[in-house]
Amino acid sequence: MSRTKRKFSGWSVFAGCLILMIFPGGMMSYTAGLFMYPICEEFGFSVTAYSMVLTLTAVVNALVSAFLVGYLSKGSRKTMKIIMLVSVVIVCVGFLLQSRCTQLWQFYLMAII
Repeated sequence: MSRTKRKFSGWSVFAGCLILMIFPGGMMSYTAGLFMYPICEEFGFSVTAYSMVLTLTAVVNALVSAFLVGYLSKGSRKTMKIIMLVSVVIVCVGFLLQSRCTQLWQFYLMAII
């Protein structure tokens, strides 16, 4: 029985995932501050009150990530796919609904979602 060593293709998958996460992830995460002042002017919020939206988003992201990492590390491939699909749908719906917000408590709720 001969054992042939196959070339590890994980690095190309990693590079592809990295590129897919850099652009949309960076745009969603790091450009949110650009829209803070126009939103505050439009709706009459204070910058301090609205910046809590960004803080809530970061805290919820950290907590959910810490919670789901256990499922992702021990789960099967099917479990990982389901978690990723549900996560993507929730984030997209959250951003869609955030565009409809007009009051500060709505922005807070969408930050938590």
